[in-house]
Amino acid sequence: MKYFTLLILFFTSAACAQIDHPITILFPPELEKEIALSALPDHLRVDCGIYIFNKETGFELERESKNGHIALVQRIPGKDDAFVPVSYDAAGRDHQIKRILQIGKWIAAGITPDEINKRVAQGFEDGTFTPPEELGISYMLSPVNMVPRSPLGRPAIYYPHYMIYAPNVTNEDLDFADFDWHGYQPFINNVGPHGNLIIRVGDKETEEIKEKHAALIAKVEDFLGQKLSYYEVPRD
Repeated sequence: MKYFTLLILFFTSAACAQIDHPITILFPPELEKEIALSALPDHLRVDCGIYIFNKETGFELERESKNGHIALVQRIPGKDDAFVPVSYDAAGRDHQIKRILQIGKWIAAGITPDEINKRVAQGFEDGTFTPPEELGISYMLSPVNMVPRSPLGRPAIYYPHYMIYAPNVTNEDLDFADFDWHGYQPFINNVGPHGNLIIRVGDKETEEIKEKHAALIAKVEDFLGQKLSYYEVPRD
């Protein structure tokens, strides 16, 4: 992996909650832009907005949105191997994006994952962060969506999928059975005010996406210096 380590400033107050550790994978800007755009269907990419992650400041706006959609490569606090290409539409822009951009600033500042999680929870309590107020969709159609946990016991590429905003909805509310990593059953991820209903695309569509983005997959593998591990759908 190629990591960049933060230079930590020393403060007298322990409340700053900073640590010295590799913060995240940092892609070259053009590659990060390509990864971010891969989250969206083709017809939305030309006019969407784009954020690029900067190791010192967090996310920076690369391009303004003309169609209401914004794409970026989300980072997960404390999960340095993970990178999540995602987009949000106008319904989620002022809610989901606000939280993600702030988390990016905290990651760049070296704030510990536990402290970030506490601040996010507090933000929802005091109204700094709010859930989407209307139905909306987040596209996650990238073939290089490296989630931090998987049945393989390590970070791996999750299937291309759609996310429908479902704040404070649970799987029990929808009478879903137990979650199956390989299944096609929709499920609620991140249950709470920023919950989403996950809907996978099919095997045929997944293979078409991987074939269409073969050059991007090769670039990411070359940058990381390793082949990407994909989930395997069990066969009878």
